Amino acid sequence: MDEREQKEKMKKIFSEGFLNYTGFTHNEIDMKKLEQAPHRRKRLRKVTRADRENLPMPEDRIQLEYARRFTAQEQRKLSYGLLPADHDEKWHIFLEDDWLCLHRSWTGECSYLLKLAKHKDEFRVVEAWMNPVLDFQEKGYAQKFLDYLIDRLLLSKPVPFPFPKHIQAPLERALFRHAMVGSSVANDQD
Repeated sequence: MDEREQKEKMKKIFSEGFLNYTGFTHNEIDMKKLEQAPHRRKRLRKVTRADRENLPMPEDRIQLEYARRFTAQEQRKLSYGLLPADHDEKWHIFLEDDWLCLHRSWTGECSYLLKLAKHKDEFRVVEAWMNPVLDFQEKGYAQKFLDYLIDRLLLSKPVPFPFPKHIQAPLERALFRHAMVGSSVANDQD
């Protein structure tokens, strides 16, 4: 793509004062301009701890066995975090000093902490912690749910919501999903 085509695509994306980049690839979007764009949603910008009130991870935290690798492009998406747009979105997520911090938006409780470290051309999770309040009572579910939060809300992957095995009835599933993520959508969606 030449410079003129890039400028036309960026003009289209930033038209009307808000972002409309559906259908554009990551390489077609000038990310530096995108970070500085004035838009209504305030989603695809770097979210910080200061954007909402939040609490530190409790001292009696649980260490998780969690191994995950991210490409440089995925790490960049993680670095944007997620700022809830309304009261029905349940997560405030931000990257601070190589720690990915996942907080519940209403209470400010820190649910997960992930330490990322660069290794060659990728980023790895080298430490993972969970708040004991998230006692899912199913071995491995905390990791599955964490994968969902990262893949769906931060990386915008079309992954299904993981339900614990004991939640089978449709109404129970709907209530559980709403309690866990509400109407939260990916950080690049309206």
